[in-house]
Amino acid sequence: MSTQTNLVFTDAFTVATDHTVEPNGIERLNGVEIAHYRENLANVPLDGQVSAKLTRRTLPSGVKQVTMDLSIPVLENVTGGTSLGYTAPPKVAYVERATVTLFAHPRSTKEGRRSIRRWLATVTSGLNAAGQGLTDGSAPADLLDKVIFPS
Repeated sequence: MSTQTNLVFTDAFTVATDHTVEPNGIERLNGVEIAHYRENLANVPLDGQVSAKLTRRTLPSGVKQVTMDLSIPVLENVTGGTSLGYTAPPKVAYVERATVTLFAHPRSTKEGRRSIRRWLATVTSGLNAAGQGLTDGSAPADLLDKVIFPS
């Protein structure tokens, strides 16, 4: 069994920033294992912290279902305040969220699972197999970045 350790994500803004989500506990409920992670920034409200959740369960068919859920809350820009200098803390305006699920058949191999993960990483990274950037108009870039479906 692996150890629950920090996960580091880099955002895609003009000035890229690393975000470290720290282990926040593991729970086991009715045969489902859930590992929780959360950023731990002192100046950001708890519900505004980047978070990740890893889930593993075995389906009745024996297939293992592994899911990673990432949530990036976007906070409102707070302006103004009272004459006494009080400014309300920012609230979550909306949450950017992505979920990836792997279904591992009992006869699948580590290499096969690694391969499908790499294929998924390639198509969602905005790069082709040679590491070159996909241009606007390619199905994966438009679907994921602009929410435009291929025609």
